[in-house]
Amino acid sequence: MVKENFIVTPGEVKGLLHEHRQFLQQLLRQAVYELLWS
Repeated sequence: MVKENFIVTPGEVKGLLHEHRQFLQQLLRQAVYELLWS
């Protein structure tokens, strides 16, 4: 879903971060791992 305006409130950002925290941590760990071992 594409939003017409990309204005996001801090509350929404906080909610999204909390919602996807585990996913983001996993993504971050993967990125760091690949940086270190590539």
